Amino acid sequence: MSATQKKAPCARLLDQGSIFNPRVPFWAQEAYSKFREQVLHPKYPCYWATMAEKRGDLRYTWIDNPDDPSLPATLRDFCRLMARLIE
Repeated sequence: MSATQKKAPCARLLDQGSIFNPRVPFWAQEAYSKFREQVLHPKYPCYWATMAEKRGDLRYTWIDNPDDPSLPATLRDFCRLMARLIE
């Protein structure tokens, strides 16, 4: 592939079933596990977040740095997903 034929970055929109994919960095998997533990704790103050996590409705992503080229594609995919859900 030549320099003028750059491959478009892949979106990284994840759900509970894909967060532990080997392509996801270990630190992101660990962060998700800690997040899930907190959200599912009985004293967590946000009922809606707890229920969304239990149902698997939430989506996740990660960036490696502020200039991560995958972020625009990921946000685009998220907006498309949300548009389909409200139609």
